[in-house]
Formats: sequence, structure tokens, C-alpha cells
Amino acid sequence: MRSFLVKIFKFLMLLPVLWLLVIVLVLPFYERLPEVHNGDDAVFIWGDSQLYRGLNLSLMSELTNLDIQSAARHGAGTYDFLIFAQAVPASSTVVISVSKTAQLRRKSKDRNMSGISIDAMVRLYDLGYSPSDLLRIVIKNPKPKMIFEKTNKLYAVGEPSFTKTDSLLFESVYASIPNFAEVKQSAYIQGIKILLAKDCRILFLDYPYHSMLRAIEKKSPVKKVTDSFSTDLIELVDFERFDTLTLPNRDFLMHDYTHLDQAGADLVTEKVAEVLSVTSEEHVYIQID
Repeated sequence: MRSFLVKIFKFLMLLPVLWLLVIVLVLPFYERLPEVHNGDDAVFIWGDSQLYRGLNLSLMSELTNLDIQSAARHGAGTYDFLIFAQAVPASSTVVISVSKTAQLRRKSKDRNMSGISIDAMVRLYDLGYSPSDLLRIVIKNPKPKMIFEKTNKLYAVGEPSFTKTDSLLFESVYASIPNFAEVKQSAYIQGIKILLAKDCRILFLDYPYHSMLRAIEKKSPVKKVTDSFSTDLIELVDFERFDTLTLPNRDFLMHDYTHLDQAGADLVTEKVAEVLSVTSEEHVYIQID
């Protein structure tokens, strides 16, 4: 009986290795980049739920007449961003946001479901992701995926969602500096470097918090960590233009502590469309306040 259990245990231990081997063998067929439009009339978008809920893709298409290609998703993480950076054509215009919550979310909670990329995994491993972190990503990606979409869903106006549970959650998140924050921030910087090496034009969106969450953040040691990331990002990209979008009655445009409702998303979209309407190669940082 004991011998049988040992054999079962060894077999189970081998399963992840066999699965990874299969992926490597069929990688040329497995890892397909999305069929994206490569031209001046396309814009590529990435972010987590802050951008997914904070940008009206239909309105942007209407205002700009651009081909909208969005890889923004709830919970999008470092691995997703690296694959996005690999997927977009050279000399593209990209609209991205690396939210504070994306930097502070545990690695295991990241979506990371953009298909298999050995290059992205090697980069994460070199930055300090463990084999178990990478195995978790492999398990999440059983088949190839097309990462870009042209539509999204927004939060309705007048349906705010503020709970005591959310408040306690953010107090916990901001109680101490996560030991994985630096590793995740370095991975996002890697993605930015890929985009810059491909001569992409970057529009970076810095989304706001509700004032109640800002009060929590202000007292937290974590703030200096996310502020430092913003400084590093600005120095790396060397933005030629800084814009500020001041939202009227910002808190009333928030669906919850971190997400805008549709009215707020529409205002952001109009600002982004305005920037995109200017034929320019300059990188732009848009602070939404």
C-alpha cells in the first residue's frame, strides 16, 4: 500500500513538468500573437480594472475613428503586461495604466491569462518569480488566447458601491509594504522598456482614488513605494508632455474606492481622444484628479 502511494505521489509531482514539456514542444503552434491591425489608425490599450472601467472604448472609437485594440482586463498582471508589450506592433500608439492596486496585488491574485510566452516567463524568473509562481501561470493558460478586444463594460452612473469590507481590505493592503512590490514594479518597468525599444508612443493614464482611500494611503508607508514607481516611470519614458484632467466633483464620479463610473470614464475618454487627435510622436502623462 505504501509503495502504491509513493508511486501516485511521484506521478502527481511529474504532471506539472510533463505539462510544461508539452507546451514547450508545441510552442510554435501554441504561442500565436494576435492578428492586430498594424498602422497609424490603431491604438493599443492595456491596464487592469481601473482602466478597463475607466475608458469608454466605444466612445473612443467614435471620437477618434481609430481601430481600438484593448487588452485591459480586471486583475491584469505583470505577465499579461509583458505579453501585451511583445504583441503590439513596432511604432504603435499605446494607452496604458499601471495602477497602484496592480503593483500591490499579490502575484497569485493577478489574472495572468494571456497565453504562454517563454520569454515573459524567463523575464519574470530573472526578476525573482519563483518556479511555483510560474507554474501557477502555466496552469491558468491551457490554450492560446487572443488578448485584444474592441469593447468593454462600464459601471453605471448612480450605483455606487462602498462597503465596510472594502475599507478594511484597503487598510490591510496599506498597512505594510508588500515584500513582492519591488519585483512586480520591476516587471512593469521591463514591459515599458520593451515598448520603448519598439519605438511605441506611450500615453500613460494615472487614475484617481476616492478621497476616503486617499486618506488611508496618505498615512501608509506604502505610498512612498508607489510614488517611487511613478518617479522611475517618468524618468524612464521621459514624457514630453504632462496633462492634468481635473474631474468635477471627483468622488461623485467614483463607483467605488478605485473605479470611475461611466460619467467619469467618458470624461477620461474625451481627454484621451483629444490627445490622440494631435498628430505627434511625443509621450504623454495624463494625471486624472
